[in-house]
Amino acid sequence: MERIFLILILVGTFSNLVFAQLPFEEDGSKRFRFAQTTIGGDFRYTPLIGNSYFLNSNGVLESYNLGNSAWGRLVISGWHFWGHVDFYIGLPLLKLNEIGFGDGGNAFYNNGIETGIKLYPSKVRDGKLRPFVGVSFNNTVFWQEHNNEQNQNLAKNTFPLQTGLTYVKGKNIFDIGLTYNYQNNFDYYVSKTQQENISLPQLNISLGWRTYTDWSLKDEPALLDGRLDELGKKIEKDKKASGFSIAAGLSSPFYLRNSFNSNNYPYLGDIRFSNSFIDYGIGYYIAKPDIHLNIAFRNYKSKLDVFDTEQIYQRTSLGLEAYKFLFDYQGFVPFIGPVISYDWNRMNVNVSDIENLSHSEENLRYGFVFGWDIRQDKIQWLILRTNLRWYPNYNLNINGNKTRFDQLEFNIIQAVFYPSRLGWVKKNKPKEW
Repeated sequence: MERIFLILILVGTFSNLVFAQLPFEEDGSKRFRFAQTTIGGDFRYTPLIGNSYFLNSNGVLESYNLGNSAWGRLVISGWHFWGHVDFYIGLPLLKLNEIGFGDGGNAFYNNGIETGIKLYPSKVRDGKLRPFVGVSFNNTVFWQEHNNEQNQNLAKNTFPLQTGLTYVKGKNIFDIGLTYNYQNNFDYYVSKTQQENISLPQLNISLGWRTYTDWSLKDEPALLDGRLDELGKKIEKDKKASGFSIAAGLSSPFYLRNSFNSNNYPYLGDIRFSNSFIDYGIGYYIAKPDIHLNIAFRNYKSKLDVFDTEQIYQRTSLGLEAYKFLFDYQGFVPFIGPVISYDWNRMNVNVSDIENLSHSEENLRYGFVFGWDIRQDKIQWLILRTNLRWYPNYNLNINGNKTRFDQLEFNIIQAVFYPSRLGWVKKNKPKEW
Protein backbone atom coordinates (compact mmCIF):
# COMPACT_ATOMS: atom_id res chain seq x y z
CA MET A 1 0.00 0.00 0.00
CA GLU A 2 2.85 2.38 0.83
CA ARG A 3 4.50 1.69 -2.51
CA ILE A 4 1.29 2.44 -4.46
CA PHE A 5 0.74 5.63 -2.42
CA LEU A 6 4.25 6.88 -3.14
CA ILE A 7 3.99 6.03 -6.84
CA LEU A 8 0.93 8.29 -7.06
CA ILE A 9 2.89 11.09 -5.37
CA LEU A 10 5.80 10.65 -7.77
CA VAL A 11 3.56 10.62 -10.83
CA GLY A 12 1.91 13.85 -9.70
CA THR A 13 5.26 15.42 -8.90
CA PHE A 14 6.89 14.54 -12.20
CA SER A 15 3.93 15.66 -14.27
CA ASN A 16 4.28 19.11 -12.73
CA LEU A 17 8.03 19.47 -12.57
CA VAL A 18 10.81 18.15 -14.74
CA PHE A 19 9.63 15.89 -17.50
CA ALA A 20 10.98 18.44 -19.94
CA GLN A 21 14.61 19.17 -20.93
CA LEU A 22 14.34 17.00 -24.00
CA PRO A 23 17.68 15.31 -24.77
CA PHE A 24 17.07 15.03 -28.49
CA GLU A 25 16.51 18.73 -29.07
CA GLU A 26 19.40 20.56 -30.73
CA ASP A 27 18.61 24.14 -29.76
CA GLY A 28 18.17 25.73 -26.35
CA SER A 29 20.38 25.71 -23.28
CA LYS A 30 22.60 22.80 -22.36
CA ARG A 31 21.70 23.26 -18.70
CA PHE A 32 17.95 22.81 -19.07
CA ARG A 33 18.41 19.83 -21.38
CA PHE A 34 21.05 17.95 -19.40
CA ALA A 35 18.53 15.67 -17.66
CA GLN A 36 14.88 14.69 -17.91
CA THR A 37 12.55 12.27 -16.21
CA THR A 38 10.28 9.73 -17.89
CA ILE A 39 7.58 7.45 -16.55
CA GLY A 40 5.78 4.50 -18.05
CA GLY A 41 5.88 0.74 -17.97
CA ASP A 42 6.92 -2.43 -19.72
CA PHE A 43 5.98 -6.08 -20.07
CA ARG A 44 8.76 -8.58 -19.40
CA TYR A 45 8.55 -12.11 -20.76
CA THR A 46 10.78 -15.00 -19.62
CA PRO A 47 11.16 -17.89 -22.13
CA LEU A 48 11.09 -21.54 -21.06
CA ILE A 49 14.85 -22.02 -20.54
CA GLY A 50 15.34 -23.04 -16.90
CA ASN A 51 14.69 -26.05 -14.70
CA SER A 52 14.13 -26.99 -11.06
CA TYR A 53 13.31 -30.08 -8.99
CA PHE A 54 10.72 -31.19 -6.45
CA LEU A 55 9.95 -34.23 -4.32
CA ASN A 56 6.68 -35.85 -5.35
CA SER A 57 4.19 -37.38 -2.91
CA ASN A 58 6.26 -40.59 -2.89
CA GLY A 59 9.46 -38.74 -2.03
CA VAL A 60 10.91 -39.29 -5.51
CA LEU A 61 12.88 -36.43 -7.10
CA GLU A 62 11.36 -35.02 -10.31
CA SER A 63 12.44 -32.17 -12.58
CA TYR A 64 10.33 -29.55 -14.35
CA ASN A 65 10.93 -26.60 -16.68
CA LEU A 66 11.00 -22.96 -15.62
CA GLY A 67 9.92 -20.04 -17.76
CA ASN A 68 7.02 -18.88 -19.91
CA SER A 69 6.27 -16.26 -17.26
CA ALA A 70 5.34 -12.62 -17.76
CA TRP A 71 5.29 -9.49 -15.60
CA GLY A 72 4.10 -5.94 -15.90
CA ARG A 73 6.37 -3.26 -14.41
CA LEU A 74 6.29 0.44 -13.62
CA VAL A 75 9.42 2.08 -15.04
CA ILE A 76 10.73 5.48 -13.89
CA SER A 77 13.94 6.79 -15.37
CA GLY A 78 16.23 9.80 -15.45
CA TRP A 79 17.94 10.57 -18.74
CA HIS A 80 21.28 12.32 -18.26
CA PHE A 81 24.10 13.77 -20.37
CA TRP A 82 21.79 14.97 -23.14
CA GLY A 83 20.29 11.61 -24.01
CA HIS A 84 23.38 9.42 -23.68
CA VAL A 85 22.76 7.85 -20.23
CA ASP A 86 19.54 6.53 -18.69
CA PHE A 87 19.31 5.66 -14.98
CA TYR A 88 16.13 3.72 -14.29
CA ILE A 89 14.17 1.72 -11.75
CA GLY A 90 11.73 -1.05 -12.71
CA LEU A 91 9.05 -2.04 -10.17
CA PRO A 92 7.22 -5.36 -10.73
CA LEU A 93 3.53 -4.75 -10.10
CA LEU A 94 1.50 -7.25 -12.12
CA LYS A 95 2.08 -11.00 -12.46
CA LEU A 96 0.40 -12.19 -15.64
CA ASN A 97 0.65 -15.96 -15.23
CA GLU A 98 1.66 -18.79 -12.90
CA ILE A 99 4.42 -21.39 -13.22
CA GLY A 100 2.84 -24.73 -12.41
CA PHE A 101 4.44 -28.15 -11.96
CA GLY A 102 3.67 -31.62 -10.65
CA ASP A 103 0.33 -32.16 -8.92
CA GLY A 104 -0.77 -28.64 -7.96
CA GLY A 105 2.71 -27.18 -7.43
CA ASN A 106 3.48 -23.50 -8.10
CA ALA A 107 6.76 -21.69 -8.63
CA PHE A 108 7.64 -18.01 -8.45
CA TYR A 109 10.51 -16.49 -10.45
CA ASN A 110 11.27 -12.80 -10.88
CA ASN A 111 14.17 -10.39 -11.02
CA GLY A 112 12.60 -8.20 -8.33
CA ILE A 113 13.11 -4.45 -8.30
CA GLU A 114 15.70 -3.57 -10.90
CA THR A 115 17.93 -0.52 -10.83
CA GLY A 116 20.20 -0.02 -13.78
CA ILE A 117 21.94 2.12 -16.34
CA LYS A 118 21.61 2.22 -20.13
CA LEU A 119 24.24 3.79 -22.34
CA TYR A 120 23.36 5.26 -25.74
CA PRO A 121 26.40 5.66 -28.03
CA SER A 122 24.25 7.93 -30.25
CA LYS A 123 22.12 10.44 -28.35
CA VAL A 124 18.37 9.91 -28.29
CA ARG A 125 16.53 12.08 -30.82
CA ASP A 126 12.97 12.49 -31.97
CA GLY A 127 12.11 10.18 -34.85
CA LYS A 128 15.34 8.17 -34.57
CA LEU A 129 15.97 4.55 -33.55
CA ARG A 130 18.81 4.30 -31.06
CA PRO A 131 20.60 1.19 -29.69
CA PHE A 132 21.64 0.87 -26.06
CA VAL A 133 23.73 -1.40 -23.85
CA GLY A 134 23.60 -1.56 -20.08
CA VAL A 135 23.83 -3.38 -16.81
CA SER A 136 21.46 -3.57 -13.85
CA PHE A 137 21.57 -4.49 -10.19
CA ASN A 138 18.68 -6.53 -8.85
CA ASN A 139 17.61 -9.28 -6.53
CA THR A 140 16.79 -12.49 -8.40
CA VAL A 141 14.03 -14.24 -6.45
CA PHE A 142 12.81 -17.84 -6.73
CA TRP A 143 10.69 -20.11 -4.57
CA GLN A 144 8.35 -23.05 -5.14
CA GLU A 145 5.42 -24.53 -3.26
CA HIS A 146 4.31 -28.16 -3.38
CA ASN A 147 2.03 -30.29 -1.18
CA ASN A 148 1.04 -27.13 0.75
CA GLU A 149 4.65 -26.60 1.78
CA GLN A 150 6.76 -23.69 0.60
CA ASN A 151 10.34 -24.58 -0.23
CA GLN A 152 13.44 -22.46 0.24
CA ASN A 153 13.36 -18.76 -0.57
CA LEU A 154 16.19 -18.00 -2.98
CA ALA A 155 17.23 -14.34 -3.25
CA LYS A 156 20.53 -13.53 -4.95
CA ASN A 157 22.08 -10.21 -5.95
CA THR A 158 22.76 -10.36 -9.67
CA PHE A 159 24.12 -8.03 -12.35
CA PRO A 160 22.33 -8.82 -15.65
CA LEU A 161 23.63 -7.44 -18.95
CA GLN A 162 21.23 -5.90 -21.43
CA THR A 163 20.86 -4.45 -24.88
CA GLY A 164 18.03 -3.13 -26.99
CA LEU A 165 16.55 -0.29 -29.02
CA THR A 166 14.77 2.95 -28.13
CA TYR A 167 12.54 4.95 -30.47
CA VAL A 168 11.13 8.38 -29.65
CA LYS A 169 8.24 9.97 -31.51
CA GLY A 170 6.66 13.08 -30.10
CA LYS A 171 5.98 12.43 -26.43
CA ASN A 172 6.09 8.66 -26.83
CA ILE A 173 9.18 6.60 -25.98
CA PHE A 174 9.21 2.96 -27.08
CA ASP A 175 11.76 0.40 -25.86
CA ILE A 176 12.49 -3.19 -26.76
CA GLY A 177 15.14 -4.94 -24.72
CA LEU A 178 16.92 -8.21 -24.09
CA THR A 179 18.37 -9.00 -20.64
CA TYR A 180 20.97 -11.72 -20.10
CA ASN A 181 21.48 -13.01 -16.56
CA TYR A 182 24.73 -14.96 -16.64
CA GLN A 183 24.40 -15.88 -12.92
CA ASN A 184 21.73 -18.56 -13.10
CA ASN A 185 22.94 -21.80 -11.41
CA PHE A 186 22.23 -22.14 -7.69
CA ASP A 187 21.96 -24.83 -5.02
CA TYR A 188 18.36 -25.03 -3.81
CA TYR A 189 16.73 -26.89 -0.90
CA VAL A 190 13.79 -29.01 -2.05
CA SER A 191 13.46 -30.24 1.56
CA LYS A 192 15.04 -29.19 4.86
CA THR A 193 17.90 -31.62 4.23
CA GLN A 194 18.13 -32.13 0.46
CA GLN A 195 19.77 -29.74 -2.01
CA GLU A 196 19.65 -29.78 -5.81
CA ASN A 197 21.34 -27.57 -8.39
CA ILE A 198 18.75 -25.58 -10.34
CA SER A 199 19.10 -23.39 -13.43
CA LEU A 200 17.06 -20.21 -13.48
CA PRO A 201 16.11 -18.66 -16.84
CA GLN A 202 18.88 -16.52 -18.29
CA LEU A 203 16.93 -14.38 -20.76
CA ASN A 204 14.18 -11.77 -20.40
CA ILE A 205 12.51 -9.96 -23.30
CA SER A 206 10.79 -6.64 -22.60
CA LEU A 207 8.58 -4.25 -24.54
CA GLY A 208 7.96 -0.84 -22.97
CA TRP A 209 6.43 2.60 -23.36
CA ARG A 210 7.19 5.84 -21.51
CA THR A 211 6.29 9.49 -21.82
CA TYR A 212 7.24 13.00 -20.66
CA THR A 213 5.77 16.50 -20.61
CA ASP A 214 7.29 19.90 -21.46
CA TRP A 215 6.30 21.87 -18.35
CA SER A 216 9.66 23.27 -17.27
CA LEU A 217 10.95 24.34 -20.68
CA LYS A 218 8.79 27.44 -20.51
CA ASP A 219 11.46 28.93 -18.20
CA GLU A 220 14.28 28.35 -20.68
CA PRO A 221 14.01 31.80 -22.37
CA ALA A 222 14.39 33.38 -18.92
CA LEU A 223 17.59 31.41 -18.42
CA LEU A 224 19.00 32.39 -21.78
CA ASP A 225 18.34 36.14 -21.39
CA GLY A 226 19.54 36.33 -17.77
CA ARG A 227 16.24 36.78 -15.92
CA LEU A 228 16.64 33.54 -13.96
CA ASP A 229 20.16 34.54 -12.97
CA GLU A 230 18.83 37.83 -11.61
CA LEU A 231 16.22 35.97 -9.55
CA GLY A 232 18.97 33.66 -8.30
CA LYS A 233 20.91 36.68 -7.03
CA LYS A 234 17.79 38.13 -5.45
CA ILE A 235 16.86 34.95 -3.54
CA GLU A 236 20.38 34.86 -2.12
CA LYS A 237 20.19 38.55 -1.19
CA ASP A 238 16.82 37.96 0.51
CA LYS A 239 18.40 35.00 2.38
CA LYS A 240 15.72 32.62 1.13
CA ALA A 241 17.93 30.21 -0.78
CA SER A 242 18.52 28.27 2.43
CA GLY A 243 15.61 26.54 4.10
CA PHE A 244 13.90 23.43 5.36
CA SER A 245 13.19 20.50 3.06
CA ILE A 246 10.75 17.58 2.97
CA ALA A 247 11.64 14.51 0.93
CA ALA A 248 10.17 11.15 -0.06
CA GLY A 249 11.40 8.50 -2.44
CA LEU A 250 11.24 4.82 -3.25
CA SER A 251 14.31 2.81 -2.20
CA SER A 252 15.61 -0.71 -2.62
CA PRO A 253 17.99 -2.43 -0.16
CA PHE A 254 20.65 -4.95 -1.13
CA TYR A 255 22.72 -7.11 1.20
CA LEU A 256 26.40 -7.00 0.38
CA ARG A 257 27.38 -9.53 3.02
CA ASN A 258 25.16 -11.72 5.20
CA SER A 259 25.59 -15.32 6.31
CA PHE A 260 23.17 -15.65 9.22
CA ASN A 261 20.76 -18.05 7.56
CA SER A 262 23.42 -20.09 5.78
CA ASN A 263 25.09 -20.68 9.16
CA ASN A 264 21.93 -21.29 11.19
CA TYR A 265 18.93 -22.08 8.96
CA PRO A 266 20.38 -22.92 5.52
CA TYR A 267 17.10 -24.32 4.17
CA LEU A 268 15.42 -20.90 4.60
CA GLY A 269 17.53 -19.20 1.95
CA ASP A 270 18.88 -15.68 2.12
CA ILE A 271 17.40 -13.01 4.34
CA ARG A 272 15.93 -10.32 2.16
CA PHE A 273 14.06 -7.14 2.88
CA SER A 274 10.71 -6.27 1.36
CA ASN A 275 11.09 -5.43 -2.32
CA SER A 276 10.95 -1.69 -1.66
CA PHE A 277 10.33 0.87 1.06
CA ILE A 278 9.71 4.60 1.37
CA ASP A 279 12.64 6.78 2.36
CA TYR A 280 11.38 9.86 4.23
CA GLY A 281 13.51 12.90 4.98
CA ILE A 282 13.31 16.22 6.81
CA GLY A 283 16.29 18.49 6.37
CA TYR A 284 17.80 21.92 6.11
CA TYR A 285 19.78 23.26 3.15
CA ILE A 286 22.55 25.83 3.78
CA ALA A 287 23.10 27.65 0.49
CA LYS A 288 26.42 29.42 1.05
CA PRO A 289 28.61 26.37 1.77
CA ASP A 290 26.21 24.25 -0.34
CA ILE A 291 25.59 21.69 2.42
CA HIS A 292 22.44 19.73 3.22
CA LEU A 293 21.61 18.36 6.68
CA ASN A 294 18.98 15.65 6.67
CA ILE A 295 17.14 13.34 9.05
CA ALA A 296 16.22 10.16 7.19
CA PHE A 297 13.66 7.60 8.36
CA ARG A 298 13.38 4.10 6.92
CA ASN A 299 11.47 1.04 8.08
CA TYR A 300 11.66 -2.28 6.27
CA LYS A 301 11.49 -5.98 6.99
CA SER A 302 11.99 -9.47 5.64
CA LYS A 303 9.57 -12.32 6.23
CA LEU A 304 10.25 -15.94 5.28
CA ASP A 305 7.82 -18.81 5.81
CA VAL A 306 9.59 -21.93 4.57
CA PHE A 307 8.90 -25.59 5.40
CA ASP A 308 8.00 -25.47 9.13
CA THR A 309 9.96 -22.30 9.90
CA GLU A 310 8.92 -18.65 10.01
CA GLN A 311 11.52 -15.90 10.21
CA ILE A 312 10.87 -12.17 10.56
CA TYR A 313 13.69 -9.63 10.52
CA GLN A 314 12.85 -5.93 10.79
CA ARG A 315 15.06 -2.85 10.81
CA THR A 316 13.92 0.66 11.72
CA SER A 317 16.48 3.39 11.15
CA LEU A 318 16.59 7.07 12.07
CA GLY A 319 19.67 8.67 10.57
CA LEU A 320 21.39 12.04 10.62
CA GLU A 321 23.35 12.77 7.47
CA ALA A 322 25.33 15.75 6.23
CA TYR A 323 26.50 15.93 2.66
CA LYS A 324 28.50 18.46 0.72
CA PHE A 325 27.65 19.24 -2.90
CA LEU A 326 30.89 19.04 -4.87
CA PHE A 327 30.29 20.96 -8.11
CA ASP A 328 27.59 21.98 -10.59
CA TYR A 329 28.00 20.65 -14.13
CA GLN A 330 25.11 21.88 -16.26
CA GLY A 331 22.67 21.13 -13.42
CA PHE A 332 24.26 17.81 -12.45
CA VAL A 333 25.34 18.30 -8.81
CA PRO A 334 26.98 15.32 -7.03
CA PHE A 335 27.34 15.11 -3.25
CA ILE A 336 28.93 12.94 -0.59
CA GLY A 337 28.91 12.80 3.20
CA PRO A 338 28.65 10.70 6.37
CA VAL A 339 25.51 9.23 7.92
CA ILE A 340 25.02 8.27 11.56
CA SER A 341 21.87 6.32 12.33
CA TYR A 342 20.23 4.83 15.39
CA ASP A 343 18.83 1.46 14.40
CA TRP A 344 16.32 -0.89 15.98
CA ASN A 345 16.84 -4.48 14.81
CA ARG A 346 14.47 -7.34 15.61
CA MET A 347 14.82 -11.01 14.66
CA ASN A 348 12.28 -13.73 15.43
CA VAL A 349 12.42 -17.35 14.28
CA ASN A 350 9.69 -19.90 15.00
CA VAL A 351 10.23 -23.57 14.11
CA SER A 352 7.11 -25.80 14.18
CA ASP A 353 5.25 -22.94 15.94
CA ILE A 354 7.79 -22.97 18.77
CA GLU A 355 9.87 -19.84 19.30
CA ASN A 356 13.45 -20.76 18.51
CA LEU A 357 14.99 -17.30 18.50
CA SER A 358 13.96 -13.83 19.68
CA HIS A 359 16.57 -11.12 19.37
CA SER A 360 16.39 -7.32 19.69
CA GLU A 361 19.32 -4.95 19.32
CA GLU A 362 19.70 -1.17 19.28
CA ASN A 363 22.90 0.48 18.11
CA LEU A 364 24.48 3.51 16.51
CA ARG A 365 25.57 2.73 12.97
CA TYR A 366 27.90 4.59 10.64
CA GLY A 367 27.92 4.80 6.89
CA PHE A 368 28.21 7.01 3.84
CA VAL A 369 25.66 8.74 1.63
CA PHE A 370 26.43 9.83 -1.91
CA GLY A 371 24.49 10.74 -5.03
CA TRP A 372 23.45 13.75 -7.08
CA ASP A 373 20.80 16.44 -7.52
CA ILE A 374 19.41 17.73 -10.79
CA ARG A 375 19.26 21.53 -10.37
CA GLN A 376 17.96 23.77 -13.10
CA ASP A 377 18.45 27.06 -11.26
CA LYS A 378 18.88 28.60 -7.81
CA ILE A 379 15.17 29.25 -7.25
CA GLN A 380 14.02 25.68 -7.91
CA TRP A 381 11.68 24.59 -5.11
CA LEU A 382 11.26 20.93 -6.08
CA ILE A 383 14.38 18.94 -6.90
CA LEU A 384 14.93 15.34 -7.98
CA ARG A 385 17.67 13.57 -6.04
CA THR A 386 19.38 10.20 -6.42
CA ASN A 387 21.06 8.94 -3.27
CA LEU A 388 22.78 5.77 -2.11
CA ARG A 389 23.64 4.76 1.44
CA TRP A 390 26.37 2.30 2.19
CA TYR A 391 26.75 0.69 5.62
CA PRO A 392 30.04 -1.24 5.83
CA ASN A 393 30.82 -3.33 8.91
CA TYR A 394 27.15 -3.55 9.94
CA ASN A 395 27.18 -6.23 12.64
CA LEU A 396 24.54 -7.83 14.84
CA ASN A 397 25.46 -9.83 17.94
CA ILE A 398 22.95 -12.71 17.88
CA ASN A 399 23.31 -15.37 20.58
CA GLY A 400 26.84 -14.20 21.22
CA ASN A 401 27.87 -14.56 17.59
CA LYS A 402 28.76 -11.54 15.48
CA THR A 403 27.02 -11.59 12.09
CA ARG A 404 27.65 -9.16 9.21
CA PHE A 405 24.63 -7.39 7.73
CA ASP A 406 26.45 -5.01 5.34
CA GLN A 407 24.05 -3.39 2.91
CA LEU A 408 23.53 -0.81 0.20
CA GLU A 409 20.36 1.26 -0.10
CA PHE A 410 19.62 2.64 -3.56
CA ASN A 411 17.11 5.49 -3.91
CA ILE A 412 17.13 6.30 -7.61
CA ILE A 413 14.54 9.12 -7.54
CA GLN A 414 13.59 11.14 -4.49
CA ALA A 415 11.45 14.28 -4.61
CA VAL A 416 12.85 17.06 -2.37
CA PHE A 417 10.46 19.94 -1.60
CA TYR A 418 11.49 23.36 -0.22
CA PRO A 419 8.33 25.03 1.19
CA SER A 420 9.82 28.46 1.99
CA ARG A 421 11.45 28.70 -1.44
CA LEU A 422 8.08 27.98 -3.07
CA GLY A 423 6.55 30.87 -1.14
CA TRP A 424 9.33 33.19 -2.26
CA VAL A 425 8.97 32.12 -5.90
CA LYS A 426 5.22 32.81 -5.87
CA LYS A 427 5.87 36.36 -4.67
CA ASN A 428 8.84 37.20 -6.88
CA LYS A 429 8.56 35.25 -10.12
CA PRO A 430 6.52 37.07 -12.80
CA LYS A 431 3.42 35.12 -13.84
CA GLU A 432 3.96 35.91 -17.51
CA TRP A 433 7.06 33.69 -17.76
